[in-house]
Amino acid sequence: MQNFNVDVITIDRHWHPEMKLAKRNNETGVWDFTVLADAIPPASPVRQKAHFISMASAEYPKAVGVIRSFVLVSASMSYELDGFPDTITEGHGLVVDGQKGLVLVSRKVVPHKLCDIRVTIC
Repeated sequence: MQNFNVDVITIDRHWHPEMKLAKRNNETGVWDFTVLADAIPPASPVRQKAHFISMASAEYPKAVGVIRSFVLVSASMSYELDGFPDTITEGHGLVVDGQKGLVLVSRKVVPHKLCDIRVTIC
């Protein structure tokens, strides 16, 4: 009797150079690998325009400028590491150096280095 496990998974072909199928060879006792597809080349970013919201009637106009330093950070993880249960997270970050591209963000949003990270400005 055979047991089948069925699951839906996301395969990120940007991280891996080749997508392979592994099948155990019962005669040799080792796994045979077949290359199914090559990696997808990364897409070039496209410039877009955006506008900041206007809060001219705010009680503290100098504090309103801080809003321009917030960005939306989204992280997508291909693997569950360090006991982190989510595969997609989203939260806000604070730009601390625009020239160097440094954004301060919670570890809940970006839990480890093995993530695809998207930063949305404005």
